[in-house]
Amino acid sequence: WSGVVAPTDSPGVEALLDELQSELECRMEVGSVSSDLCSARKADVILVLPELADLPNSNHALALLASHGPAFGMHIIAATNRQEELTDATLASFGTRLVMRTLDEAASVRLLGRPDAADRGGGGDLCRRIEGRAPVRLPSFGVDPENLNRLVDLMHAAFRDSAQSEEPAPPSGTDGDTVAEQADEAPL
Repeated sequence: WSGVVAPTDSPGVEALLDELQSELECRMEVGSVSSDLCSARKADVILVLPELADLPNSNHALALLASHGPAFGMHIIAATNRQEELTDATLASFGTRLVMRTLDEAASVRLLGRPDAADRGGGGDLCRRIEGRAPVRLPSFGVDPENLNRLVDLMHAAFRDSAQSEEPAPPSGTDGDTVAEQADEAPL
């Protein structure tokens, strides 16, 4: 929407959230993500928050985006390592959760409604709870921080390789020449 805003840039964060709230209110009034009356940016909007606890808990725009945004093409992906700093109202705004191992049962109950995340082993296993449903255990993989950069490099290389292999062939003319070759041969 407006690029990356550092969490320490309080005026920038507030301005971005205000802008997103205005866009959501416009989409809600019009009732359509594709309306020309709202922003020219008609695609879905995804707000990524690497640490939810860095934002003010009293922010009305965040609560509005979390509760009404998905119906109008506006979504939030938020993470936290400091759930104890979040208010219950803020947590309630995020009904779908992926929870890795918690330090104790109280934290697990607060996040999942059950103590299931307290007994998770290492290795990245987690619990998923979708909009208040019962949590489901999911196997996942943990990557040591020292190997994370290597994994990212491998993923980038794999994506580049697959993107290059999927490049479409240039359109061809009726006699097998490419359109560009035919244009070179056409009389002026």
